[in-house]
Amino acid sequence: MIKRNPYISFMRKNAAIEKHFPEDLQVPIDLWPEAKVRAYQYEAIKEIIEFAYTNNVYYRDKYDSMGVSPSDFEKLEDISKFPFLEKDELRGKPWRLLSIPRSKISQIHMSTGTTSKSAGDHIYSIFSWDDIYVNELAIEMPIMVHSSPDDIVIIALPYEMSSAAIAFHRSFQHGTGAAVVNTGKGGVYADPLKTLMVMRDLEAEVLMTTPPYAMYLSEIGEENGIDVKGDMHLKYMWLTGEGCSNNYRKRLEDIYGVKAFMYYGSLEGGPIGVECIEQDGYHISEGHVYVEIIDPNTLEVLDPGMVGEVVITVLYRKAMPLIRYRIGDLGFIDDGPCPCCIERNKLHLRGRKSDQIRILGKDFSPYYLEDKLYSIPEVGNSYKFQIKNEELIILTELNRKMVTNDVESVREKIRNRIGLVVGEVKDVVIVERLERSLKKTTRVEYLDH
Repeated sequence: MIKRNPYISFMRKNAAIEKHFPEDLQVPIDLWPEAKVRAYQYEAIKEIIEFAYTNNVYYRDKYDSMGVSPSDFEKLEDISKFPFLEKDELRGKPWRLLSIPRSKISQIHMSTGTTSKSAGDHIYSIFSWDDIYVNELAIEMPIMVHSSPDDIVIIALPYEMSSAAIAFHRSFQHGTGAAVVNTGKGGVYADPLKTLMVMRDLEAEVLMTTPPYAMYLSEIGEENGIDVKGDMHLKYMWLTGEGCSNNYRKRLEDIYGVKAFMYYGSLEGGPIGVECIEQDGYHISEGHVYVEIIDPNTLEVLDPGMVGEVVITVLYRKAMPLIRYRIGDLGFIDDGPCPCCIERNKLHLRGRKSDQIRILGKDFSPYYLEDKLYSIPEVGNSYKFQIKNEELIILTELNRKMVTNDVESVREKIRNRIGLVVGEVKDVVIVERLERSLKKTTRVEYLDH
């Protein structure tokens, strides 16, 4: 039986959650048959559409102008009848989707600003107590988040403004019973060296952070005589907040000596997907979100296997309902079997739509190019792609663990390896060290903007 914190049973869940997630639930949603999952998702979406239409003027006016109403949602596929929600509809408008009285608001988060176009156009996410402490916690992922009550979890993610750290904080404490150490990611008290000392002193088993910060922590450890592999007791790592290529992930696994699993979510939508032991795509968090893939040009829903834009509907959020929200990421749904025990759809990501790099008339995912770059052992821990007139310049460090006196041969290896993909690399610049940032890492720089 799935154990739950006792206070949840005294509070009212969404009707769909109340029906499908009773207190004596024996089987987690990860193992439900597909028909049962779809039945829950249909009832949850029907409930949230009716709630948004009744309680939010913006949704009601939007649906009326499109000629649709909650009564048009008669089966799960009918969600395609309803309009999309765009990021620009939310920028700088914190109260636009508020669908509960202000007195019922429990928590507000703000976007990190990485996709904001100007000051003051951040996106806010508003939650009621029921949203975050009742409905979200009622739907657990005990198989996917495989920590135990004996584990010490280091959460090296931003606790300021963003929802990332505090959401995982709740998930580990409630979902697995693990003890959490809120080290944060940079900031006044979140010194990276102190984080390493805490990890070592407490013999922490789990580290959750972003890929670049995990790399940065290893470098700080190396500079201060702390071996993140030999001096730590990690069992595995969770990487989230920023994407990375598989070869970058393998570099981190070699450095730390443990497996690194990816977790995909967003400020607005919460949990979207989690990697299993196979590390081959994200199993969609189908208790939390309904995922569609659309053609970003025609807006048609695409079949599994076809790459398009990720669209999510949060299944229980009432303070700020998100219905058919365009995340801005590219990916495709894989409905094939997975060797693990979870027979649910997986999501494979292909980077952000806005981050695609145009080189000599073709678009490339920066993570695809990163993967090719990190297939070269001599490449160091940081790099930058510079674009000028659709030509590619690569700045990179040398791997400090490999001694090479022939820098020119490394430059040619990089030029040839990446050139096979993009057609031609204008230049490869080997630098002593690129600047590190405690914010989200900027890997692409446009010199002609």
